[in-house]
Amino acid sequence: MTTHQTHEGGEKGQTDSSYKLTRLKVPDNLTGKSVLDIGCNEGFFSNQVLQRDAAKVVGIDMDEKFLSQAKERYNDPRATYLLQGWNNLPDGMFDLILWTSAMHYELDPQKILTDIASHLSPDGTFILECGVQIAPRKEMLYSLRHDGGLWYPTLPLVENMLTRAGFSYRMVSQAELVGTDPIPRVVFHCARRVPTVMVVAGTTGAGKSDLASQLYPSATKVISLDHFVARIWNAKWVHTPLEKFIKEKTDPNSLGGTYEGIDTNDLTEAYITLLCKGVAATDELVVIEGYMTDPQRELLVAKLGTRARVWTVGRA
Repeated sequence: MTTHQTHEGGEKGQTDSSYKLTRLKVPDNLTGKSVLDIGCNEGFFSNQVLQRDAAKVVGIDMDEKFLSQAKERYNDPRATYLLQGWNNLPDGMFDLILWTSAMHYELDPQKILTDIASHLSPDGTFILECGVQIAPRKEMLYSLRHDGGLWYPTLPLVENMLTRAGFSYRMVSQAELVGTDPIPRVVFHCARRVPTVMVVAGTTGAGKSDLASQLYPSATKVISLDHFVARIWNAKWVHTPLEKFIKEKTDPNSLGGTYEGIDTNDLTEAYITLLCKGVAATDELVVIEGYMTDPQRELLVAKLGTRARVWTVGRA
């Protein structure tokens, strides 16, 4: 019986699954990870993630024959195969999601990509393999192939859809004709997009303000540490030990002592916690400009964790 996928120890199928696996660049170590294989077909890639020690894989497909072959060929208690489409993804969050060789069957891929983003764990990876038309504009172009006419997006449209769905992405395999499909395919590795926090740090006169000002037009918001401290110092009310310290110990003509005093008075945790509240999930670029000690920067990175990517320019 001719299969669609090529399985180890079996006859050659309609697709070279092993070669496709090299293009997908699935991580070698998936220990403890949960995986969703959208359009799992006969289970080749679902089995591959289990060989990489995934804790579980859920494969979905609309073809009952494919699923029966997957269950028979790859009988593993960690695998669940569901007869369903991708318009209603299984409940839960997944560390790795695969959607391969299938997007051209969907007339509203934007909806599916957005749904996939909502099922991807904060530090998870989404691997998309899809056919793309080579054209400069964001278009869906109709193409005829052996099984009928299908709509394929251009590369600019795919990139736009990934951005709109909330992904950051990188192309890991360039456009290439694969199998009998007349449309070249690309592979993207995608992650849920999180805010970027740029810390422009330095002492007085180091030029940090000039550098930060060049970033302002691109920033979602700006947090000036000098303004932050000055507003607390000028405030009529005091509510916390941090605010009390700033109110009583700040020299408005020399704020460096205030920043260092925050550390020596065991107020670093309160200070950085308050700053982190200024970074929202919907931000794209947050610029934090001012004097920041090494312990404060280290805690900022630790507290934001997977919520944001933190970059630092300059030193205290």
